[in-house]
Amino acid sequence: MHEVDSITLFTAKTMNTIVEETLFYGCIAGTIFLLLFAGLVVIMLLTIPGKGIRLYLRRIARTLLFLVFLFAYGAVANAAWVVFFNDRLYVSRDPLTYFIPFIPFGWWALDAPCGGRLLGSVTMLELRLLWLAFAAIVWAAAGLTYRALIRRKAPNQTTQADGAASAPQFVR
Repeated sequence: MHEVDSITLFTAKTMNTIVEETLFYGCIAGTIFLLLFAGLVVIMLLTIPGKGIRLYLRRIARTLLFLVFLFAYGAVANAAWVVFFNDRLYVSRDPLTYFIPFIPFGWWALDAPCGGRLLGSVTMLELRLLWLAFAAIVWAAAGLTYRALIRRKAPNQTTQADGAASAPQFVR
């Protein structure tokens, strides 16, 4: 009976950790993603004079769509990172978030003044390589999902005179 309780407690603790870290990811990484998007919107303003407002709006919509996928897959990767690596390869007692797909893992994530440290013979290089593997998977998944959605023939698409299907309205 004691074994079953330990397993149940571990599962409940793990699920609680995943939910908690996903909320932190949503707040912290969400803010970073919004700032990134705002910066890209401002940079894309430079395309209006030469290309027009329609192209500008299409680029904004596509950028936002890609960032939504990157954020969502990043949240899943953050949860996996916490479950598999935190307190196994390193200790971080005061983290804001553990994994963000475009900010490499570093000493900032350990927060040494609060007791963060590497465990055993783990090196920062190994953690950064793990981050790189996770980031590559997240970026690939976001890119493939984005590409599949953009290329998917929507039911409301019309056929042009040459027989080619037009893009969905929000990405034209």
